[in-house]
Amino acid sequence: MLIKDNIDSGDRMHTSAGSLALADWHAPVDAPLAASLRAAGAVILGKTNLSEWANARSTRATSGWSARGGQTTNAYDRARSPSGSSSGTGAAIAMEFAALGIGTETDGSIISPANANGLVGLKPTVGLVPRTGIIPIAHSQDTAGPMTRSVADAAALLAAIAQPNAEPGFITAPANGFDRDYLGALKARAAQGARIGVARGLFGFHPEVDRIAENAIRALRTSAPKSSTR
Repeated sequence: MLIKDNIDSGDRMHTSAGSLALADWHAPVDAPLAASLRAAGAVILGKTNLSEWANARSTRATSGWSARGGQTTNAYDRARSPSGSSSGTGAAIAMEFAALGIGTETDGSIISPANANGLVGLKPTVGLVPRTGIIPIAHSQDTAGPMTRSVADAAALLAAIAQPNAEPGFITAPANGFDRDYLGALKARAAQGARIGVARGLFGFHPEVDRIAENAIRALRTSAPKSSTR
């Protein structure tokens, strides 16, 4: 496992959020998230660089840069952005430094670096994963989540870190109990009957990107049962 450097770990690793102000600080105990990972058998190999203060440093902050860690580069093209703020986790997992990674997101900081580095990124429902011991931006939006090389890995990792009603005020468990069998939900035709929306307003900026997106949409239509194609 690799975890983002704004998540407390009660060990020899620093928790700095990429800032020199916290460069020498050690958390006294694991964040509940880190404790859940260890209880599930994970070995936390290290902390990953990030956009300093998880992108709260400036309105013009460079994605993936921190004073403590320097500039994170994209796993596939050093001239392209790794995206932020969980850029270090995205690049490291894409380059197979570890099997699984954890990022945190307020608004795009998991899914954007996952996209830029060819990973599966998942922002869980806010409150599903405990946020104590994680340096935040916005209490109403922040959450930690998986960054992995496959959907199955993301499902297994989410099962390890999710907790029922982790925080007061956030209802994350159904009334009939809490089911964390996310792997069990990965069944053939699980999305049958689903309707997938396409944000056409985001097209038109790059013809090659548009072509790849259209091919993906065509593949979804071709593979879906006719009754569920929208």
